[in-house]
Amino acid sequence: MEYQPRTIALIAELQHAPVDGDPRSVQRVHARLFEEPTPPYMGFQVIPGGGVLSNPLPAGQALSQALFLPDRIQFREERTALDPESFGARMRQVLEVAAPERGIQALLQAQLTLRSLVNPRRWQDARELVRRGVMGLGDELEVLGRTPGIFGLRLSFPGENPETPPMDLRVESYRADPRSLFIEVRSVHGLITLPGNIRALEEHVQATYQFLIRRALPFVAHFDARAPH
Repeated sequence: MEYQPRTIALIAELQHAPVDGDPRSVQRVHARLFEEPTPPYMGFQVIPGGGVLSNPLPAGQALSQALFLPDRIQFREERTALDPESFGARMRQVLEVAAPERGIQALLQAQLTLRSLVNPRRWQDARELVRRGVMGLGDELEVLGRTPGIFGLRLSFPGENPETPPMDLRVESYRADPRSLFIEVRSVHGLITLPGNIRALEEHVQATYQFLIRRALPFVAHFDARAPH
């Protein structure tokens, strides 16, 4: 059963050894990136301990930014048009400038989060798909005295080797739209030396996305193939 996942958030938390929190180094990163043919971010703002690069977006829940703190860089794309491949390429573009400018020699850990929405095929209400189809819950909930607003399942997979890093999977109904199913995949990756292994970050983004496509969606399809009772 094929789905058309709609990516609503791409987040990367990149931890590194502490560096000087002087925001002027972030400003220099922005200035250098702005000289490139396709600057990844248009704006720069000083914050305590660092700076933020961002793109202007319509008012609402959309967000496109890179947050620089003394011990980490956080990239966030929420409700923008950026796909996982472009997200990985953007991080590489920024890190190629930011790592030498900020004195970052390695990423100690990279936590990547991908959030998507899909529409079930046989179930009109995603809450019922998760409640009855996935979790097999019926009248047992009556003892709680209240009806949950969100039904969800979380699976946590331990890391076995670099090819199968620690990974969490969340499958939930979506409060904003009962017809949509919320799927989140979060992976955690170890040491990435810079600049030599910088492309490993892009590979990790793609591997996380492929887990959604090749593993999470077929998992959901197994339950969605059953007609609602």
